[in-house]
Amino acid sequence: MAKIVAVTDVCKTLAEVETRFGLSQSEAPEFFPEWRDHLPTLTEPECDRLRIIWQRLRYHRADGDLLEGAVMLLVASPLLEVAGFYDSPFRLKASNRRNRGG
Repeated sequence: MAKIVAVTDVCKTLAEVETRFGLSQSEAPEFFPEWRDHLPTLTEPECDRLRIIWQRLRYHRADGDLLEGAVMLLVASPLLEVAGFYDSPFRLKASNRRNRGG
């Protein structure tokens, strides 16, 4: 009978996965082309900003998991800014989870 083991019990970091299994990240444009086809053209400053966000995420994620708050600071918030979701006509609303009733 096969033994089931969670991947997180075997490898704790991306660096460990890359070393143990001889893997490397692919940035080849032909990798998952459906993720890249039919997208609007980005400006050079937008591309620069996205490269910085990506580099930061890879740097901080390489040694282990990141908590939700760290991902929000490193990725989600900057992406929302680049996409213009902090500007009109959008409005930021937040709720206190403890006061949601129920």
